[in-house]
Amino acid sequence: MSRHPGWVRPRHRDAGTALALGLIGLLAALPSFGLALLVSPFAWAKGQRTLRDIRSSGGWLDGEREARAGMVLGIIGTALLVLLVVVVVLLVLWLPGLVERLETRPEGVSV
Repeated sequence: MSRHPGWVRPRHRDAGTALALGLIGLLAALPSFGLALLVSPFAWAKGQRTLRDIRSSGGWLDGEREARAGMVLGIIGTALLVLLVVVVVLLVLWLPGLVERLETRPEGVSV
């Protein structure tokens, strides 16, 4: 939506930040053992806030694609973070019982 020929809409200053946070959250999750997923909720929030600003600008600001991509990556990363937390909690609750059962196994019984 160009107001004048040759005029380029300025990009919202946080559109790239939302995208970068979303990418960091997902791409660095495996090498960091899931710790990078902690930035995903921030990408989600930053992307959502930036989209709201862009829409309320009346067409004067650009960067909607980057903000939306950052928000979607943040949602995916946040879902993975919640899943990771649930798995870790279940493992913490399950492992002590498993170790106890293995230690109290009667002699002569193989696993």
